[in-house]
Amino acid sequence: MALQSLDSSPSDDLPTRLGGPRSEEGRAIVSRNALRHGLSGSGLLLPEAEGERARSLEGRLLRDFPPANAGEQLLIRRIAVDSIKAERAQALLIAARARAVERAELLWDEDHRRLALETARLLEDEPERTVAALELTKAGTTWLLERWRLLEELLDRPEGWAAEHRAHALDLLGRPHAFRGERLAEIDDEDSTTRTRLRRDLVERERARLETLLEERHDLLDASDRLRARSGCEPVDDRELRLLQRYEREALRRYQWAWNELQRLRRERTTRNSSRPNQTPPSSRRRDIFEDLGDLDHAFDFDPARHLMQDELIAAVRAQAVERRKSAESLRSILASEPEATTADESLAAEVESTEIAGNRRERRARVSELRKLERRKRREAVPSGV
Repeated sequence: MALQSLDSSPSDDLPTRLGGPRSEEGRAIVSRNALRHGLSGSGLLLPEAEGERARSLEGRLLRDFPPANAGEQLLIRRIAVDSIKAERAQALLIAARARAVERAELLWDEDHRRLALETARLLEDEPERTVAALELTKAGTTWLLERWRLLEELLDRPEGWAAEHRAHALDLLGRPHAFRGERLAEIDDEDSTTRTRLRRDLVERERARLETLLEERHDLLDASDRLRARSGCEPVDDRELRLLQRYEREALRRYQWAWNELQRLRRERTTRNSSRPNQTPPSSRRRDIFEDLGDLDHAFDFDPARHLMQDELIAAVRAQAVERRKSAESLRSILASEPEATTADESLAAEVESTEIAGNRRERRARVSELRKLERRKRREAVPSGV
């Protein structure tokens, strides 16, 4: 049948109406049909409850950090969404680990037997690697022991092992296909009685080896692993947990990128505003104040979330700076009124003046203390002795 153009009328053998919702509300509902947790990908789609939380957080961020343009508004939305995603991933991780603890209590043996069966599916293709992997766990060793028991039961029958049983025994031994032949000295002989005896001896040796492996190694290790799993300390190798951990890392990475990008844009805007005349940005005023006090270690950009504490600190610093300047000016006025002031006093005042600009805090305090002592001495000398 030939294809029709989009503006042509439908043919008789085609339905006149395709399935699916027609209204906007219905389409919005259908768009969430495949949404399980809203953590995969980098989209802004979230379940309804998390969507409400994200919108509420976005509103608070918009009030605290008013955007200057649409780009900053989109970054704030990204910060809100990825923050909610990271929190949801953490909550799902906690629930998944709690579920793993419950499975360790109830289905420990069943889960490990299922894993051993999945590993044993590769026995015919890669016998050497599969047998080595099975012998690393209690469930895998138990599965191998059960297979040797089944082969031993077949030896009690008059017909013994068939060709497929012999091949399965070689698989359980981990013998590669390249090193197999029609006759092997350890299991084959022309005499049926001798052949049955060789095969029975092989089964008994392997059973004894696997039973010793269970008693000396796997019983103790399995009990220790089960105890750690019940206490929640055993790392769970589960696909769902790995996905949730990846979703959490990706959400945190996107959240950090959006926050850093928003901070960069705000700093650039502040820098542009600082180039205007008679206008100094708050960050520059804070840096000037700290440099004036000589405490250069505190001359850094502040986190906007702590602006209230910063304003109080800046007010206290300004008050201290004003008081120190008044002390220095008072000393200068005393020195100017006393013509017999010594050269040492003048040098001390000059040194204090330079210390106000670039000195450190401890040295400045010592100099101010000397200034105050000098001022008190001048005042005592200015009072007449007869008074």
